[in-house]
Amino acid sequence: MQLQNKVSVLCIFLHFIQDAFFWVGTSGPSPGPRGTILPHPFAGEFPSSSDPTAPVLQRMDGTQEDIELPLPPELELEDIR
Repeated sequence: MQLQNKVSVLCIFLHFIQDAFFWVGTSGPSPGPRGTILPHPFAGEFPSSSDPTAPVLQRMDGTQEDIELPLPPELELEDIR
């Protein structure tokens, strides 16, 4: 796959005020309840957006390594809006 002149941005959306996730959607300006959580660190599963046990992002101070987020099989990079 070759992407030219495209920039994909993953945004952190606040959920329940204090919890933050990498959350992406395939339509509209924000993921909404039908979005997909891309958990970090990835433990082999993609929790639903309503899963209260979904892992939340830990505080980061800029000294951590780059984050790579896998996509679930049904989601392609080109699908993310």
